[in-house]
Amino acid sequence: MTHTWCGLRSLSDEKLVECHDGLLKSMNFAATLAYYQAELRHREQLRLAESTTRFTKRIFWLTVAIAFFTVVNVGIVAWVATR
Repeated sequence: MTHTWCGLRSLSDEKLVECHDGLLKSMNFAATLAYYQAELRHREQLRLAESTTRFTKRIFWLTVAIAFFTVVNVGIVAWVATR
């Protein structure tokens, strides 16, 4: 069974693996196995990119918080030193 790209993208990961395995068992290479493997790789790359983006945002906000508290600390030290 072959799918269009849009149809392929709409399949769940489990259904995609099921179609891939079905082709492998039937040895029907007219619809290439690489077609399904490429889609699985693409989905994995998207998940990785999303998690990397989330991680990067967290690091950014942590850096902002550290910079803020550093400025507050310098202010407190300067205030205490001038008393």
